[in-house]
Amino acid sequence: MALRNPERWDSALLSALHPVRDLLEGERVTEIEVNGFDDVWIKGEGIRGHQRVEGPGWADLQDFTTACTRISDVIQRRINQERPVLNGRLPGGERVNIIIPPACEKASMTIRKFPQDTMTMERLLE
Repeated sequence: MALRNPERWDSALLSALHPVRDLLEGERVTEIEVNGFDDVWIKGEGIRGHQRVEGPGWADLQDFTTACTRISDVIQRRINQERPVLNGRLPGGERVNIIIPPACEKASMTIRKFPQDTMTMERLLE
């Protein structure tokens, strides 16, 4: 599965999210949680609870912090020590939440993806 609205994703955002891009494009994954820079968890279809994913992550805390700053710049929401919580939407409609110290012990990010198909009344009744 490809990213939604690919024409709206600029290179800075794609670079910032490179370590989890495969997860973003994965059909089964509905949520990506990053604790620190190298502790990645997913939720999704056919996954019971949260599952830790080995491998993806940023090189170090500075790399992850830079990625969070790039994301905030692209979605035009400021994140800094005075405003340590960011909530916004990525170009594909995914919801992103970033929290940095002093609001938490270590920086974290959550991306929640939404289904490709819109829920209809007929599907709901099924």
